Amino acid sequence: MRYQRISHASIVIAVVLLSVAVGAALTRSAGRRVPSQPTAFAEGHGPASEDPAVDLAMGRRVFDEECASCHQDGKARGRAIPALHGLAVERYLAEGGRSALIDLFLRGTVGGEDDAHPDYPYLSDEAVAATIHHTLVSWGNEALLPADAEPIRASDVRARR
Repeated sequence: MRYQRISHASIVIAVVLLSVAVGAALTRSAGRRVPSQPTAFAEGHGPASEDPAVDLAMGRRVFDEECASCHQDGKARGRAIPALHGLAVERYLAEGGRSALIDLFLRGTVGGEDDAHPDYPYLSDEAVAATIHHTLVSWGNEALLPADAEPIRASDVRARR
């Protein structure tokens, strides 16, 4: 049996083409979560905020690293893990909801099998704010927010620590 020799240049070209294809696929999949014409909220800007914009890329990255193992694509996984579509906004809009969402990340919840969430006290204030923001603008949630909704900022998280 004879083996054909592959040149080093052919391998390099193949790796570059594969990298470009993977990068394009990731860009397309990440783009599905951002509205085609982002609102001020989706861009992380509120009407009267002094904090810099929320880092959308950070929110997606932290969600993928810390939350996706349970929440995956925002869909429900039984009673223990409810769908994030609608629920994140419902909790945000409830009285004390902004603080409750921050506390969920910083302190977690302890409850029965159906009411437990891990805490993430090691995340930076910016990472917590960005991740909450990601959940509020993904899976169709942004359409459920009122026009005057204010993003949760790092300063809001810092005040809850």
